[in-house]
Amino acid sequence: MNHLPARFLCTALALSILSLSLTGCMGKTPAAGNGSSNPATAALSSGIRSSLESSPEQSASTPPGTSSSPSGTSSAEGRTSSPGAGGTSSPGGSSSNKPGGNVASVSSKASNPGQPNGSIAGTGSTGSRPAETGKPSSSSSQKPSSSSSAPAKPAEPELSPDQKDRKKILTPNLWGKQGNVLILGNSFIATSKVGDALRRLASENGQKLTVKDISEGNATIESLSAHIDRDPNIRAGKYDAIFLCGIFSPQTQALQRFLSAVKGTKTKIILFPASNESPSDIANARAMYPGSGYLGWLDIVYELYAREGFNRMNLVLDDWVLHLNEIGGYAGAQMIFHYLYRKTPVSTKTDNYISSAYGTSIFGSSQTSKQKLATIARVAQELVLGTRLYQGAATV
Repeated sequence: MNHLPARFLCTALALSILSLSLTGCMGKTPAAGNGSSNPATAALSSGIRSSLESSPEQSASTPPGTSSSPSGTSSAEGRTSSPGAGGTSSPGGSSSNKPGGNVASVSSKASNPGQPNGSIAGTGSTGSRPAETGKPSSSSSQKPSSSSSAPAKPAEPELSPDQKDRKKILTPNLWGKQGNVLILGNSFIATSKVGDALRRLASENGQKLTVKDISEGNATIESLSAHIDRDPNIRAGKYDAIFLCGIFSPQTQALQRFLSAVKGTKTKIILFPASNESPSDIANARAMYPGSGYLGWLDIVYELYAREGFNRMNLVLDDWVLHLNEIGGYAGAQMIFHYLYRKTPVSTKTDNYISSAYGTSIFGSSQTSKQKLATIARVAQELVLGTRLYQGAATV
């Protein structure tokens, strides 16, 4: 009571003296132990006690139903907890304009955007009860944070007619079937050993695939068309697909010879340009002969060194033509496998062989080599079956 005003102390003292005087004058003293007293004295004492208990200063410092201890107060750091509220602002709770008000005095603006449903930042920090993240309180005008919802799936890129055509796969899915393919091209077929890598991938995945790969130095579509007469299996339609590289203008008109030779058969003609070929020549050939398919060997080579951290010399030989090496051939084989079988191959044995024979010396270690080969498989999947778009890469 040492904080009460002096006037209340003086009044209380005067009334006490008056009460004793009146009692002495009337010759009566309170009965010992019976709890009875003079009615007038009891009334005065009751009034004094009532006035003390209803002191304005006491009422202002501790509102009814709130705690005066620090554990029940709210601070700017959000170290608050409301009984029964689980650390969130209580609907309909009273608000105080003074420090030390109850938890409902925390503005909805103090909610942490990183917490769901606008829960108060820092609540539940005592560990006694986790913060509730249920329905937002009616005192909060903010909407739940968007960070509490699952991220939206990125929209699929819109493909142009040309891109859709380049994504078109002409051959049936050969998984579990006997397959036969012919790879015709220039010296890049030999230096890259693309046919060997494709045979290894097919064998490791239990697929019966016959791969015939023919490499001719400085070959073009014009010179390669001579195989139409040399190989009777072309006209007979024995191949599921013929993959052609060496597409250079103005010899692209020879492409029509291949298309005419396989007309009416199951064989599909697929342009498979290597990294030394011109995208404009390829585009012209495809525009003139839409019956042919497309599988960009040069595209995966470009994607690897332009967007996947490969050094260009990881993929080509250090010669005057920059022929594709065995890593470049592995990339081409992954493209063909995805095209024929619509899936990424199991490639543990093939990767071990490629790494041991070529990759370790190219990339510096067996581990790095295998990581790079896994990247090649992923990019092939994205280019052939996924949403990665062919970029119309310039000559590597």
